[in-house]
Amino acid sequence: MSNTCTSAADLKVDGRLLDASERSLGSIRTALQRCPATQDALAHAVGATRMSDVMHTFADNWKDNRKETLWNLGQVLNLVRDTKEAFASIDRDLAARAKG
Repeated sequence: MSNTCTSAADLKVDGRLLDASERSLGSIRTALQRCPATQDALAHAVGATRMSDVMHTFADNWKDNRKETLWNLGQVLNLVRDTKEAFASIDRDLAARAKG
């Protein structure tokens, strides 16, 4: 039994999916980073002190979880970016070798 590749199409990378994933993850991260500012704007818009206090309490309780989520999201975003760059580098190298 041979471990030799039998086809040039053994590995397929969907660059569009990686690009879309990077954009989506970036958008989610930006939205999470803006939560404190959004919370303050909404609290002022509500006008009711009690409702505003409830919103601030919820946001404060969620702060630590948001931080962890942002960190994890950043890690996944870095993995997507590293994956894109690794495959682009391999593609450039293979193209250069094919040219001779």
